[in-house]
Amino acid sequence: GDGLHTLEARIPEDSLAVDDVRHATFEVKAREDVLVISDSDPVENGARFLTTALNPFEKGGAFSPRILRGDDLTPARLSSVSRVVVTGSSLIDAEMATRLVSFLEYGGGLLYFTNGKHDDHNLSELERAFGRPFAPYQIAGTLELENFGGRPQQIARGEFDSRFLELF
Repeated sequence: GDGLHTLEARIPEDSLAVDDVRHATFEVKAREDVLVISDSDPVENGARFLTTALNPFEKGGAFSPRILRGDDLTPARLSSVSRVVVTGSSLIDAEMATRLVSFLEYGGGLLYFTNGKHDDHNLSELERAFGRPFAPYQIAGTLELENFGGRPQQIARGEFDSRFLELF
């Protein structure tokens, strides 16, 4: 069930009694908390769709998603979740990028939808905080009806050895 649990592991008694018993405490949750970071209209950018997809039922389900504005992201809020989804985000500053990179380095998961106006800047900021390439691609522009023109789109630069781009 939910809550804190204590684990006790024992081995048969031997000449070194100090290692015969070990204890550990861990938390079990029936539902995993997920932060959906979004600064624009939840319906327009898909945040409402994402929360519904993560938890189609109001009660039950494996995930418990919450929509949060980027300005409200704090280390305490990040420490309470293991997964973050970014969609329609406003500008990410160096401090927020550092928080997200630290979150990832300590085992958190990040799903970043490139559907915002500032994604090229945000991914660059995350790359700076990470100290090496962050995404296997670089945003070359946005795909909108005005600039699409019916022509095939091309990826300007990519790490094609990445499992995400190997098909291209």
